[in-house]
Amino acid sequence: GAQTAPMSGKEEGMEARPHHSYATLVRDSEMGDLARRRSLLFSLPWFCKGDIDAFTAVASNNMATMLVCLQSLLAVGFPESIVYGKIAPGIGLSMAFGSIFYMIQALYVARSTGREDICAQPFGINTPGAFAFISSIILPVYYKKLKYDESGKNPINTEEAAEFAWKVGVAANFVQGAVETAFAAIGPQIQKGVPIVALLTSLASIGFAFLLSGPLLDEFAKPMLSLPCVFIVFLGYFTGIKWGGMPTSVLVMVIGTVIGWAGGYLTQDALNDELKNVKGYSGEFVIADIFEHASEVSPYIGLIIPVGLTVAVGTIQCVELAKLAGDTFNVRASMLGDGAATMVAACFGSVFGMTVFIGHPAFKAMGARVTYNALTAVTFLVVCFTGLPAVILGLVPIEALNPILVFVGIIVCCDTLAITPKRHYPAFVLGLVPAVANWTGQQAESLVRAAFPVQAENIDFQDPELWRGFGNTMHGLFLLGSNYLVTSIVLCCIMVYIIDRKYLMAGVWSLIGAVCSLFGFMHAIKLGALVKKHEYGWRFCVAYSSIAFLFLLLNIAQRKGYVEEPMEEDKAQELSIRSGGEINDASPRISTDEKLAGIE
Repeated sequence: GAQTAPMSGKEEGMEARPHHSYATLVRDSEMGDLARRRSLLFSLPWFCKGDIDAFTAVASNNMATMLVCLQSLLAVGFPESIVYGKIAPGIGLSMAFGSIFYMIQALYVARSTGREDICAQPFGINTPGAFAFISSIILPVYYKKLKYDESGKNPINTEEAAEFAWKVGVAANFVQGAVETAFAAIGPQIQKGVPIVALLTSLASIGFAFLLSGPLLDEFAKPMLSLPCVFIVFLGYFTGIKWGGMPTSVLVMVIGTVIGWAGGYLTQDALNDELKNVKGYSGEFVIADIFEHASEVSPYIGLIIPVGLTVAVGTIQCVELAKLAGDTFNVRASMLGDGAATMVAACFGSVFGMTVFIGHPAFKAMGARVTYNALTAVTFLVVCFTGLPAVILGLVPIEALNPILVFVGIIVCCDTLAITPKRHYPAFVLGLVPAVANWTGQQAESLVRAAFPVQAENIDFQDPELWRGFGNTMHGLFLLGSNYLVTSIVLCCIMVYIIDRKYLMAGVWSLIGAVCSLFGFMHAIKLGALVKKHEYGWRFCVAYSSIAFLFLLLNIAQRKGYVEEPMEEDKAQELSIRSGGEINDASPRISTDEKLAGIE
C-alpha cells in the first residue's frame, strides 16, 4: 500500500493512538483470526445456486442406481418387504451418514483454513461394486436356495431364499466396509506397489460387463421405449447439449415415462400395486444376522477384497482431484468415511457399498459448497423410509434408468484409458476378459435355470467338473470368470511388466498368481488349499510358477545384456496421473467436468 506520513494525535481532532508492541499486535491478530474461524461455521454461504445444480446431479445419479438395483432384486422374486422394508432404509441411512460426514469434513477444512469457498466431496452408492455384489453374491446364493414345485415352473420358497441371500449380502457388505477401513492405513502404499492401470482395469471390467453390456442388452429388448432414452443420454453427456436447464438424467426419466405410459409399457394396475408399498418403514438393525451368516461370506472373499481395494484407490483419486481444484481433504479420513458408511449400510440392512465419487471439481466450478450434501441426506431419508422407490418404479420404466448405468459403464472404461499409457492398452484389454467370462457364465446359468428349473435344483453350478463336461470353452469360461477381480488384477500386472520389459516384477506377479490360485483366490470358488487331484488350484499354481521361472531366466539374460533393458518410465504419463488423468490422444475426448458431474 502507499506510505503516508504519520498523523499526530492532535491533527483533525483525533487523539493519539496508544502504543502497541509487535507481540501484542500479533497476539490480537491471531485471536481475531481464531474468532473468525470459529464463527465460520455460521457465516459460510449455506445456500448457493450451485448447491441446487450439484444436488440434482448427485441425487439423480444415486436415485437411478438405487432404483435399478432394487428392481434387479424385485425382478427375480425378492419380496417387497425385504426390498422396501429392509434394504431401502439401510441405503437411506448410509446416504445420510456419508453425506453429513463429508459435509462436516468440508466445514472442518473451512474452519481450519479460514476459507469460505470449500466444496464438500460428493458421496453415494458404489455403482460397480453394487452390481458386482448382486450378480456374483446375492443372486447365486438366492438361486442355490430356491426350490420348485412338481411342475418345475413355480418356486415354492421364494421368501426363504430371498431372506437368506439378503442376510449373506448384508454380511458381505459389512466385511467390505471393514476391508475399506483397513485399507485406510495401507491404501496409499498399495497404490504405489500395484500399477494403477491394473487396479482401475479391474473396476473397468465391472463397468464393461455389468454396467454397460448387461443393461444395454436389456434396452435392446424394447427398442421403441429404450433406444430414445439411450441416445438422449449419449447426446446430453457426450456432446454437452443443453436441455433448457433440465439435467439429462431427469430429462431421460421424463421422456421414458411419457413413452412408457403412451406405449402401454406401464399400466395403472401395476402402479396401484406399487402404491400399496407406500408407508412408513422403520428399517432393521441386523448386526446379529451379520455375525450369524459371516461364515457364508468366505467363498466370496476373492470378490469382496478387490472391490474394497478399488474403492480405496478410487477415493485416493477423488481426494487428489479435489486437491487440484483447491480443496485439500485428509485422504485417510475420506477412506475411513467410506468404510464406516458401508458398515452403517450393512448394519441397517443394505447390501450395497458406499463411497466418495468423482465430481468435486465440477461441483465446485458450479459454485456448490456444502448444502447439496445436506439436501441429498434429507431426500434419501424421506424417499427410503416411506416406500417412494415403489412409486417411482411404478411411474418410470426401468428402461429410462438403465441408460444412466450404461453411461457410467462407458465412463469407467474411458477413465481408465485416460490415464493408461498407450503401450499398456493390451493390459487393459486383457484385464476386461475375466469379468466378461463371469458375466457370460451367469447368463448361461440363468438360461439353464429358466429352461430346466427342476433339474437345475440339483445342479451345482460352482463345480468345475460340470463345466468341463461342456467342452474346453465352457470349462475355461468358468475357471477364468471365478474370482474375476483378483484374476483381472494379476493378469493385468503381468502384462504391464511384460510390456515394460521388467521381467523380475512380472515374475513376482506370476508367483502372486500361483499362491492366489493354490488357495482359491483365483480360478476357483472354494477357498482353501486346492491340492487334491481333481482340483485346479495346484494346476494353476504350477502353471504360474513355471511362467515365473521363465521371467527369472529373462531377467538374468537382461542383466547380462542378451535382451533389451527395461523400458524407461514415462514421466509425462506419471505427471498426467498426478494431475487427475489427462486424456490420451487415442482416448475419447470427454471434458473432465462433463465426465465427473454427469451434468446437463
